[in-house]
This record gives sequence, structure tokens and C-alpha cells, in this order.
Amino acid sequence: MLLLAVIGASAAQFAPPRRHSPATVSPSTVWPAPAAATPDNTMLWIRPGGQFEVVAATGQGSELLEDAMARLRNTTFAWGAPQQPRECGPPPPATLQLRRLVVQVDAQGEPGYPSSTMDESYTLTIAAPSATLRSAEVWGAIRGLQTFSQLVAHNYSDSCHYHVSGLTVKDAPRYPHRAVMIDTARRFYPVATILAVLAGMEAAKLNVLHWHATDNEAFPLVLPSHPELAAAGAWTAAGHSYSIADIKRVVSEARRRAIRVVVELDTPGHVGGLCRSHGTCVPRGYTGMGCLLDPSLPLTWQLLNDTFSDLCDLFPDDLVMIGGDEVTASVWERE
Repeated sequence: MLLLAVIGASAAQFAPPRRHSPATVSPSTVWPAPAAATPDNTMLWIRPGGQFEVVAATGQGSELLEDAMARLRNTTFAWGAPQQPRECGPPPPATLQLRRLVVQVDAQGEPGYPSSTMDESYTLTIAAPSATLRSAEVWGAIRGLQTFSQLVAHNYSDSCHYHVSGLTVKDAPRYPHRAVMIDTARRFYPVATILAVLAGMEAAKLNVLHWHATDNEAFPLVLPSHPELAAAGAWTAAGHSYSIADIKRVVSEARRRAIRVVVELDTPGHVGGLCRSHGTCVPRGYTGMGCLLDPSLPLTWQLLNDTFSDLCDLFPDDLVMIGGDEVTASVWERE
């Protein structure tokens, strides 16, 4: 471990240890690779705990942005409180100190939910004494905060400072739909596990959680209009279903992290979980895989209308997946 000189501090004395050379905190550490990045090969130093702040620009700010900035502070500088000044050695030269990150969002007011048309672009400029992050919408600011976090490295030589390379990043996603799918029909995931998935998605700048909720194996969603669906169709172990409060918690946490939640209710095949409580919606004599809905019955359409209405109320995204795969159409033709 390198030791910092206490007397005669200079810029040279604050060169980072080899394991954290400027190359290791370059744009190559950003995931995914940004659209454009221009480094200036300047190593800047950050000392949290009153000497570095993350703030919204004057007149800016929303609860969502404040929450994202607080999350940055807690996760980026997670090595604990700085040591006492006498244990940290001399400060780096003022020209190498980064004192704040100012976040400016052009769109005013509290945003709604992330959508397929949200703007995730941002520009991040890191230069002493103040870095700036600018975006058209708060979703871009959330992505830019992640980029800043990925560029910051802890300095092990004194355990008091962090460092980051001076650079400018101009970024926007190449693909508007970047998803992770979870399948809660075939395996139950506790809500805490789903929230952990969302945290990882935010770090990787993924923006869609595809929730494959139901299938032949289970129907774990408790819906207001038909609670019997989950009562009969959820996994047999106690508590292996998702209440309305659980669903709202997942959707709310996803919003915090600029992630859409697209729910999938597999129909008209793969509805074995649904048919446990609504077996009368199955065609007569059907013996195929899982279960299949009978579209000739008014009861089937009423059930679908109720369930999809509930899903549209609980999941604010503009998409709902309806499955549609592996339908034994010959059963309908015979009937």
C-alpha cells in the first residue's frame, strides 16, 4: 500500500496507486460502453463527508431525482465515513479536487412512470471543481448518475479519498428496450429478490422488467376482481403469491430506478394456473398440455376482461404481454 507524504504535498504526490491508475477509471469502466466519451487524462480527487456534494441545479429537483442522488451517495461512497483529518494526510491541490456534482434536468415537475418513449440521454462533464450532469428528463439523469458512480474508484492508499478521471460523456441508449425477464409461474421469487434484480438492472442501465407472471404451473397474482385465481393457482406453500401491495411495491421500486414493468398473462394457452379456479372455461374433452381457454364462452371473455383491467390498473406501462404461444387450435376447430 502506498503512503501519502504529509509534508510538501503536490499533484505528483496524489497520483493513485498502481491498482487504480487513470486507465482503470477511464470510460472503459462504464457499462454499457457510452455512445461517446472524451477523457482529458486528469485525475481528480473526491473526499466525501462534507467536502463533496451531489446537488440539483438551482430551481431543479423532484422527489425522484433527490432519491436517485441519495442512492448515488450511499452506494458510491460506501466505504464508510472518512477518517479524521489528521489521519488522512494533506489534501490534494485545489485544482485537482472535485467538490460537487450538479444535476440539471430540463423537464420540470415530478415525472410519471418510465415508458417506451422516455428519454434516457445525458451529458456528464467531470472537471474540477464541479462536475455537471444534464439530461432532458429525469430518466437520463438516473442513467448519468450510474455512469458517474462507475467512474469513481476508492483510494486504498489512505482510505479517505476517492478519485475519478476528468472527462466528458455523451450517452444515449442504442436500444430503447433492454429487458430482463423473471418467471414467477415456474419459480416463486420473494419480493426482496425481485427488488434486488431491479437494483442490478439499474447498475447495468437496463430499463424493462418483463414479469412473466402466469403459466400452466401457477397463477400467483392476487387480483382485485378475482382473488380466487391466486388462492387456487399460486404455489402451494403459504405466502407464495403476490398481493396488491407487493405488486405496487415492485412497480414503485422500478420507477425509482427508471425501469418499466411489463407484465405477461399467458393466454389463451398456458393457463393451467388460471384453470384451477375456472375449469369451466376449458373446451370440452381437452387433454392437451396445461390448459386452454374456450373463446366461445361469454364467461371466458368476462374473466379476461376483468383480469386484464386489473393488470392495466396495477401496471401503468403502455404494454401488457398476452403470450399466445403453443395454442392447440385443432381443439377449437373440432368444437
